[in-house]
Amino acid sequence: MRLIINDSLPLKGAFPMEVKELRDALEAFNPSGTVSVAIPSLGNPHEVRAIHIVGHLDHPGEVMNDPEHPGALDIVCDSWDAPTASRAAPKITELAKMLIPYPDHMHVRIAVPIVHDSISHRMLDIVMVGHAVGTAPGVQVITESWDNLQQVVKEFPEAAAARLAAAWEESENG
Repeated sequence: MRLIINDSLPLKGAFPMEVKELRDALEAFNPSGTVSVAIPSLGNPHEVRAIHIVGHLDHPGEVMNDPEHPGALDIVCDSWDAPTASRAAPKITELAKMLIPYPDHMHVRIAVPIVHDSISHRMLDIVMVGHAVGTAPGVQVITESWDNLQQVVKEFPEAAAARLAAAWEESENG
């Protein structure tokens, strides 16, 4: 048997997911169902996290996509190392409503806090929307693997300034 590739179709999966693609993917599921984030990790079951905030990470709740300040839509979920088990997963319709203000072609990604209550986040691209094997009921926005070392760590400007000030003070006193 041989593999035949239809190269006349555009390969959308080779690029980061856009807001329109996420909206379209969510429409395939029961709108009253819940949605969470599933993060694969080598040798472990997917880590499932609740969704907290949808918005540009530097400016939560604001649409930041003008040429002066291009951005991405960040879906912020529970912390990697201290998930909030009691947080209820939003309904698919709730997430779809949160996506309305954002432009169709805006890059959408998952922001995972690295330390509980931290404002430093690991930014993961979305691979697909579906049901991750072995996870809780509901639909998951499935990300690329946590073990991919090429991921970006993003900080709010004030967090970066505080971290640099602490490092500077330590070097002065050390």
